[in-house]
Amino acid sequence: MRAQLTARAMWTGAATALLLVSAVGLATPAAQQRQGEKQMWDGVYTAAQAARGKAIFLNSCSRCHNPELIGSERGPALKGELFWSHWEDDALLTLFTKIRDTMPQGGIESVPDEGKLDILAHILSVNEVPPGAEELSLKPGALESILVTKKGGAATPAVANFTLVHAVGCLARGPNQEWVLTKASEPATTRDETPSAANVDAAKAKPLGSLEFRLLSVLASHGADGHVGHKMEARGLVLKHADGNRLNLTSLQMLDARCGS
Repeated sequence: MRAQLTARAMWTGAATALLLVSAVGLATPAAQQRQGEKQMWDGVYTAAQAARGKAIFLNSCSRCHNPELIGSERGPALKGELFWSHWEDDALLTLFTKIRDTMPQGGIESVPDEGKLDILAHILSVNEVPPGAEELSLKPGALESILVTKKGGAATPAVANFTLVHAVGCLARGPNQEWVLTKASEPATTRDETPSAANVDAAKAKPLGSLEFRLLSVLASHGADGHVGHKMEARGLVLKHADGNRLNLTSLQMLDARCGS
């Protein structure tokens, strides 16, 4: 039975990448525990629940996210800095809603909500969040009251491979007729595979950079043929490689018909 839960901003909506939390002891408004909320470090799942979740994850999720949760070209990592950069300072409900409504790809109904809650417990366990005495619950308000907060608030490092990112640049054809984003900005993490209207407006004002990305999985629906030489916002899974950076495209949005320096 699907719990009737209301999530605030999640993987859909405005792209808020690299959400920040202050170090322990620095009580800034963004890091303070909000009224009625508790942190994951209070022990919000049980070891038995995480064990059930691991079995379900290996059967239903590991093909895309890797058995070790380190990600692949099919899906982002669910552990380490990428996990924290996506979900820090959100309610745990936001992450559960993402899992509940979109995963596994191509088989959303193959895992019941209770099983997806167990998967969430496994994800927390792999991220070294300690278990407690009570299981995660689907009761209304339960997940919404749990705040995702990184212990210690260490600085977030550079974007890792297989991270969903967005960048602006100039669309061009490469030497082998491949699609290339030139004069590209530094990639920034995002939760959204496609931009909202607010994202597009913000990207229009974003300056170009000096990077270059070869664009993979460019579909006819992206309309690339009509945008050569235009300033574009590209989104996708990033892959940094010795012979050049790549972006496995999820969206391509025109920002300006000109693409100056």
